[in-house]
Amino acid sequence: MKRKKVRFISALLLIAFLLSYKFFIRDFYISRFINKETTKAYQGMITLWDNPSRTVIGSNFGFIKNVVEKFEDDNSLLQIELRELSFDGASKLANEKAASRNHPDIMSKYVENNITKTDNIMYDKEFVNKMKTTYTIPKISEDEERCIFPVYGSFNVIIVNKTAFKEMGINLPEENWSYNSLIKTIKEIKKKDTKKEKIPFDMVVNKDSYAYMNFILDSGYSNMNYSKLENLKKELKGYKCLSKKKSEESVHYDLYNSKTMIYAGDLTDVNYLIRTKNKENSFDYAVYPYPYNEQQVNFVSGVKSYYLMNTKDDSKKAVLQDFIESIYQNEGMNILNIQGKVPLFHVNYIKKDLKYPHLNKFINLTSYYSTEDNGFVMNRKDIWGKVKDIFK
Repeated sequence: MKRKKVRFISALLLIAFLLSYKFFIRDFYISRFINKETTKAYQGMITLWDNPSRTVIGSNFGFIKNVVEKFEDDNSLLQIELRELSFDGASKLANEKAASRNHPDIMSKYVENNITKTDNIMYDKEFVNKMKTTYTIPKISEDEERCIFPVYGSFNVIIVNKTAFKEMGINLPEENWSYNSLIKTIKEIKKKDTKKEKIPFDMVVNKDSYAYMNFILDSGYSNMNYSKLENLKKELKGYKCLSKKKSEESVHYDLYNSKTMIYAGDLTDVNYLIRTKNKENSFDYAVYPYPYNEQQVNFVSGVKSYYLMNTKDDSKKAVLQDFIESIYQNEGMNILNIQGKVPLFHVNYIKKDLKYPHLNKFINLTSYYSTEDNGFVMNRKDIWGKVKDIFK
């Protein structure tokens, strides 16, 4: 009887084990492996130093703040400290800190229009190649190892004052226009505007503005041609325009007060016109690509790029890489509709959801020139020297 009772209890225990063994195995696996991996995940503070960028609604940190908040929501044990570099001397401080051992974890490549110089950038060729391939980032070279990631930029564009053209009785040029068409249009404006009340064509001419680049890059950096700029200067002789002596404020004043008929600038200028569309002196305008002869030339300035800085903590390194990838994964439409700029990576978008249709022609371009190009960086001083001589 006693033996039967023991067998019965043993049978019950066996049945119980058979019914529950997989749960014991699961709990053992979780405690042994999953929880072990979880404890390896980085927990703590990430420091991000950034400078404000011009958006459609003005200069603010709204974009990067939203990115930070989303990332923190998805990583509850992580906090990102955002340092806003919006004060005089920010560039000097950024360079000093970037070169130190106690450097930030993520830094804006540009602060106050100056490159932040540092040897503390993270090197990870495998991750860089993965990002380049996955998100189609044209400006990352095949052999790049440094974790420097371009996010968005401002393409050069032509702004045509439609209101002024209508008042003067001149037909708008075709959008797919040539350089000869531009010169022809300027001549027509000059003929109509005998009192020189308008400025046929203008752009900012200084070392930090690159509206002239599209006119000299028909054959790339190896054979830059300045004849178009020389011809423009000759055509507009006697007008108060195209001069390095004319301040940026004066150039913009003429544009915003409807004096300039055709203006060469970038998307930042368009964003200003969008912000001020309800002001008394606003006007109707069209955004054109630059005129060209043989092939369309596109140039990007105001590039927002981030450095991922080196760390000996592999879990922290993984978090920094996850952060930059989250921007590429989630922020394409926000860059277009909030920044009024163009993502410098492939973005899936629905055309009807695009708030600013003029951006459409620049989205997902795989070939363009940029202030990030080695050809530009190496020749920048020489380029400005020649431009300065033309537009004395």
